[in-house]
Amino acid sequence: MEKCSDVEKVIDYYFESLLNREIERQALQLSKAEQYEIMKLLAKDFVEFDIVSEELSFVKELFQIHDPQIEKLTPSPLREIM
Repeated sequence: MEKCSDVEKVIDYYFESLLNREIERQALQLSKAEQYEIMKLLAKDFVEFDIVSEELSFVKELFQIHDPQIEKLTPSPLREIM
């Protein structure tokens, strides 16, 4: 494994890997850029409302507030838990 002293590169690599993994794992029809934007919106909400833990149903509501079309972009099994 390559050693990296640039914190920004490490963070970028982490998110790149995370977003790629989710595209494959969940068969998402979202680009990495779209996933990242959604993550930023959710993170903003969690910080703004001081949320540290929440039920999946609440997170689903946040998704739908930000993008009502989000369910159309997820595979059927994921849609069932959303």
